[in-house]
Amino acid sequence: MRLEFGVYWVWPKDDQTVLLHASGINSKKERRKKLWNAAVIAIFWSIWIERNKRIFDDAKEDLNSIWEKVKYLVALWVYDTRFFKDFSFSDHCRDWSIWM
Repeated sequence: MRLEFGVYWVWPKDDQTVLLHASGINSKKERRKKLWNAAVIAIFWSIWIERNKRIFDDAKEDLNSIWEKVKYLVALWVYDTRFFKDFSFSDHCRDWSIWM
């Protein structure tokens, strides 16, 4: 279990469950919904990149480094949207609690 995106959560058993949950998330805050949707894509992307490193480069990163990359990707993808315009890019990367 890990505290990320303002909640404690465990990755579901299969990817289909994640995608179904992401598309049907019922949040009162539109910002949180947008953040979660970007986070799901960033997680899949980061896992794919890590998979390729392990298979083709015989290298791997620790879990904390992967999470930092996920956070960076989410910040990169959402910081200039209308839901997050109040914050700078560095705010997004540094402090996730401001988004909730």
